[in-house]
Amino acid sequence: MRLPTRDEAEQFLYHEARLLDERRLDEWLALFTPDGIYWLPIPDEGDGHEQPTSISLIYADTAEREERVWRTLHTPVLDQRPRSRTLHSITNVE
Repeated sequence: MRLPTRDEAEQFLYHEARLLDERRLDEWLALFTPDGIYWLPIPDEGDGHEQPTSISLIYADTAEREERVWRTLHTPVLDQRPRSRTLHSITNVE
């Protein structure tokens, strides 16, 4: 398996952001491999190498991602009225 080029990696990140902005969440789910984890760790004061056991904002496997998307698209989420806006900062891609 070859690594993506920098341009390919940037284009992937822009594509992911567009899917989220346009609420094309089923397509966003399809970006993940079955064993993929969506992980947003809370940075600590340590060495910057957070572990899955660290406190996280999100640590979601396939089932949890699918459930979150389903709830977002099919249930009245009171804290999403008006719908949350998203902001993306795609920087320092190496």
